[in-house]
Amino acid sequence: SMPHPGKVPLHRLDFSAKLPAQRLKNLRLLEKTLKECGIDNPLPSDGIANSSFQDTYETLQFFHSFAQRNGPRVHVGYDASGRRRAAQLQRERLLLSSSSSNPTRPTSRTAAHTTSDPFPTNPPQTHADPPHMVSHEAKRSAQRDD
Repeated sequence: SMPHPGKVPLHRLDFSAKLPAQRLKNLRLLEKTLKECGIDNPLPSDGIANSSFQDTYETLQFFHSFAQRNGPRVHVGYDASGRRRAAQLQRERLLLSSSSSNPTRPTSRTAAHTTSDPFPTNPPQTHADPPHMVSHEAKRSAQRDD
């Protein structure tokens, strides 16, 4: 977003994307934005989303050279981390507003734990570790208590 302020919809990016499908969605958005900004460089999106070293390396080389050519004139005063935080907050607000306008009601007690509610009313029950998973310290303290 640095060389083209306001053109990149950062709030639509998933900054915590871990799965290939999530990364692919981000890359498709990036491709579309690059095309709208007049940058004609096809991204190997499938390869990058699936963590292909060669595709990722070539893409990083392209962006590095692009930043070297265009960055010096625009990077002064650019707060990348601040823009990312603002985009993440905007994304969270949009997700919360869309979920509150379309509430879903769990059908069973276990369904309440599978919703995306960050503050569940009934947190899942935790179980004690099986005996083979208990640490030596816990065993010693249990023996002392007996």
